[in-house]
Amino acid sequence: MAAPPNVSRRADGHWEATAVLAGLPDGERIALLSWTLLRGVLWTVAADGKDALKVDGVVSARSLAWAPNGRRLYYSGNSQSDDFLFSVDIPPSTGLATSAPQPLLRAPMRHLTTTAGGRLLASRIEQTSDHWSMELDARTGEPIGAATPLTRETNYRNTGPAISPDGEWVVYKRRRTGQRDQLWMLRADGGGNVELTLDPEQGAYAASWLPDGRSVIYEGWRDGAPWMIEIEIESRAITKRFQVPPAWQILRLSPDATQVAFQAQSEGRSENVWLAPFGSDEAKHVTHEKGFAGFARWSPDGERLAVEVSRANGTQVAVVPRGGGALLQLTDEPGETWPGSWSPDGERILLSTRREGFWDLRWISVATGEERILTPERSLRVYYRDPDWSVQGDRIVYERGEISSDLWEIELPAEDLVVHPFDHLLLDHFTRCASDRCCGAGFG
Repeated sequence: MAAPPNVSRRADGHWEATAVLAGLPDGERIALLSWTLLRGVLWTVAADGKDALKVDGVVSARSLAWAPNGRRLYYSGNSQSDDFLFSVDIPPSTGLATSAPQPLLRAPMRHLTTTAGGRLLASRIEQTSDHWSMELDARTGEPIGAATPLTRETNYRNTGPAISPDGEWVVYKRRRTGQRDQLWMLRADGGGNVELTLDPEQGAYAASWLPDGRSVIYEGWRDGAPWMIEIEIESRAITKRFQVPPAWQILRLSPDATQVAFQAQSEGRSENVWLAPFGSDEAKHVTHEKGFAGFARWSPDGERLAVEVSRANGTQVAVVPRGGGALLQLTDEPGETWPGSWSPDGERILLSTRREGFWDLRWISVATGEERILTPERSLRVYYRDPDWSVQGDRIVYERGEISSDLWEIELPAEDLVVHPFDHLLLDHFTRCASDRCCGAGFG
């Protein structure tokens, strides 16, 4: 089957970006989601792989299910920081939407499936997370005592922690249901939690400290465009530093604040890691993967990048010189392996890993490949994200989250039901997201 434009094939022949497939009851067309980072774009494709059509108006979609008669598609997605269940009319004769998507229910739904009897079944996901702190031996990287929570929230997610250069403060992103993401800051001991950005109309993401510890650089929107923005901690003064080209995603500022690593597509190929001087749009390739490479994390000396790469057995972590060159792949276990920050001596890299269905935090030695699990807790409900290692080497801060779900049943309108017999129906088709970035614990 031919891939839609901007959707790449892996070496094993699967679409790198494909997250969800849903076949029409009559077998003539297939709906699929292709993933460009976090945005699920809807396509319909003929069953023979030809005539791939992009469905306009559907963004940030996650799970799909056709109505029993094949004339309407239901999907879960995001709109203005809220999760909704949507429907969109797509006649099989054209494969294109004849109306704008309609929000039906405000709820984080996943794993959609329909029945011939006129029911839509879905999992409703509940997610919360907090930041936790763990003390380490700065020389060996071994944990000292038990980890302790820094925040205690019930408002969805606290993520993306970054420890200040003096080790005294943590800036992070707080996501609340129905609100745009904002930056908050608290002391490394858990006290003094205050909101850093105060603009409810403009989101704030991906914070990095400047070397002097007096300001933070983050991604945000101003006047309808993405910017890298500096906020001075004491005065809260905001300065727009650099308008980010729209194709650049997941920006990471180098330790000396002179370079920015990011991921982007070029000429319809898979996303790869690029590098540009801070404030310039003159970028160059760092990786040249046929599959995905991204989510770069700088080494303390700014000479190397840890990157996530896609392989047939899952995602893995590799190291590459900032000037490009051969990748040194550090991991090869089936599952998910995502890079966090480096130890201050550059000898270890923190990892968020999912092995045999369980998430944990660990570090890996760059030189030997030795791994050390830091979070022995094993629960299918718990996940770990974005570990950050202090410059002093004596502490890590990370996101620890929990997921729960229940099954919902929704009665479909009469016009969605089958009006003539088919030889078979594609029913009870449970799917899950190919990129676990779409939600905290990796349930599509």
